[in-house]
Amino acid sequence: MGGLDGKVCLITGAGQGVGRAIAIRFANEGADLVLCDIISEKLKETQQLITSESPNSKVVTSTTDISNEEQIKSLVKLTFENFEALSVLVKNAAITVQGNLIRISNEE
Repeated sequence: MGGLDGKVCLITGAGQGVGRAIAIRFANEGADLVLCDIISEKLKETQQLITSESPNSKVVTSTTDISNEEQIKSLVKLTFENFEALSVLVKNAAITVQGNLIRISNEE
C-alpha cells in the first residue's frame, strides 16, 4: 500500500522531465492518474512506463494545451467522467508570469 492509495491526481506537463517523474512516483504510491501534456507522443511514453511499472494504477491521458481555457475545461470534465473526485493537482506545465495569482488574467 502506498501513501496515495485511493487518490486521483491530475498532473500537467506529464510527458517528460519533472512531470513524468512525478507521475511515475505517484503511480508507485498507488494513485490513479489523469495526465496531460501538449506533446501526445511523450504523454503516451509516460503512460506506457506507468502501465508497465504500476499496473494497478488507472491512467487517463489527454493532449491538452493548458493555455487554452476550453481545453482546460475539457480536461476537468474528463477527470470527473473517469473518477468521482480529484485529490491532487500538480500544475507542472507552465510559463512564468510575474504577478498576483488572484489578479492574473486568463490571457496572462
